Amino acid sequence: MRFKRVLLTQMKTPWLLMLTIGALAVVFLFRFDFWKNDLVIRSDGFAYYGYIQGTLVHHDPLNTFHGELEGDALNRSWMHEGLEGRYLPKMTMGLAYAWVPGFIIADFIAGLTSYPQDGWSRPYQLAVGFTGILFLLIGIYALWNALSHWFSNAVSSLTVLLIVIGTNLLHYGSVENSMSHVYSFALISLFLLFSQKWVSYYKSRDLLIAAFLLGWIILIRPTNGIVGLFLPILLLEKERHLRRLIHVKTVLAAMIAFLPILPQLIFWKLAAGEWLHYSYEQESFFWLNPHIIDGLFSYRNGWLLYTPMMVLALLGIPLLVKQSKGLLYAIITIVGVHIYVTFSWWCWYYGGSLSIRPMIDVYPLLALPLAAFLAWILRKPLSLWIPVFMGIGLLVWNNFLQIKYSNLGIITDSTMTKDAYWATFMQPEKPKPLDFAGLYRDPDTENLRKGLPERLIYDTNYAEPLGYIDISGESKGHLLGGQKRFSKSLEIPGALLPDNTETLLQIRMKVRCENPKENELHAVASFQKEDRNYRYQAANVAQLGVKPNEMSTVRLYTKRPVYFPDDGILQLYAYMTGHGNCEVHSIEVIPMDLKRRPLQ
Repeated sequence: MRFKRVLLTQMKTPWLLMLTIGALAVVFLFRFDFWKNDLVIRSDGFAYYGYIQGTLVHHDPLNTFHGELEGDALNRSWMHEGLEGRYLPKMTMGLAYAWVPGFIIADFIAGLTSYPQDGWSRPYQLAVGFTGILFLLIGIYALWNALSHWFSNAVSSLTVLLIVIGTNLLHYGSVENSMSHVYSFALISLFLLFSQKWVSYYKSRDLLIAAFLLGWIILIRPTNGIVGLFLPILLLEKERHLRRLIHVKTVLAAMIAFLPILPQLIFWKLAAGEWLHYSYEQESFFWLNPHIIDGLFSYRNGWLLYTPMMVLALLGIPLLVKQSKGLLYAIITIVGVHIYVTFSWWCWYYGGSLSIRPMIDVYPLLALPLAAFLAWILRKPLSLWIPVFMGIGLLVWNNFLQIKYSNLGIITDSTMTKDAYWATFMQPEKPKPLDFAGLYRDPDTENLRKGLPERLIYDTNYAEPLGYIDISGESKGHLLGGQKRFSKSLEIPGALLPDNTETLLQIRMKVRCENPKENELHAVASFQKEDRNYRYQAANVAQLGVKPNEMSTVRLYTKRPVYFPDDGILQLYAYMTGHGNCEVHSIEVIPMDLKRRPLQ
């Protein structure tokens, strides 16, 4: 009991919590090699950074320079043409507001050192990285203070800690924080805090700050404007009417909310000739065909599958009725609409995502039912704490593993399958290359962009063997065992391999093993030139369904590596590391078009 009492009375301020999480985020930022390769800014970050690139680097707000870019500079400039000779980033300028101070500091540092003052060198990259961490800490501070209005300090601290270390927020607040989600998390946390303050004390300052934050939230991601319902729903519960919103201060608040959005509208008018410009071009929502079940539970990034900590938050929603019916109605309304909107997008799995990253934006709201669940658990006997918090500990540990495997490319952003998921779940040892074993499957983006069902089978209409070794002339094929560990090798010149990222290479081996588990026969593909290896992949055939003493065809998959030279060699062979005997009868390679056709 003393332990329970101590836990419930500690953590009276969030500073230790912020220091701990801030240190962890810095470690994660430097844990992987993106910062060494000047790729802290990447993916969607390129599009958000376009405003910094145009206005502060090139001093050309309408981005006329874009048409002259080549190579890497062009690849980083995610823009499309508006009016003739003028270009627009795909994203809005909301993140640029946050990045300006860091850019100024980085530009000063670059001027004092040997780094180029080009907006992309190491100081600028780290400026964005540390700005993302700063917003993570701002979000933590605001969320803790908002939670402490309804819950104890201990529950508030534990909730915030689990929201960070138990979900994909840690990844997007540190390793990949050039995307919008940690910024939305921080601003929405602040919005909840100032909304709650205004409803409690009706100070005009709090209402105007909340309004400005809502405008910034909408600018960064317009669909997040739904969080604006939080304030009137709370007000409706307290006042039983909305007369507080019919006031001159409300009109002023609306004008304040419009301020962050106004520069964007002016830019669109100058660059595209229209006040409102849809910058996503051929991408759209399909409101009558949402992928809600897929988005929540699919092995391809399903939110609750890759972020199971949020199951506890959903369980806590009914418990909010003890705190406030207004909270209950606000969470159900806002989170429900957000889920519907999020999974109505054509790319419902959000390519380039660890779990469903847009769900991070509503974690401040989901922190409320998570806190309600934790408060309920902490009122129970200590005997119930043990299994619950052991389970929570395992979820946190698996989240750390997922972040690691995502940054190593093992958990992929859009091609995960059931087999690939369970090959990584709670697995502390790095799995073997899963792509080689055929455990990934590419989405059918062609049909998804049209709102149509995905086609599921590889189109092999034109498939022809690239190479073939027939060693079945031997009485028992090519026998491996004892001192003989390696089969004959099939070697294919790089010039014969399709130089096309849309072509998959299927490797087929016919094998017979006495006892696949004990034999430990591995199929190997090695792309090499002299002493340089471009890619090495190996898979234990025992993991591919080979049965004892039966002739089996093993199918494995690979792609030609980028920059693999025509005078390189693809070497295919089998080798055995275990005991007993195996036979290898043939090895061949067949190119496969990645386009799909319907199931027959």
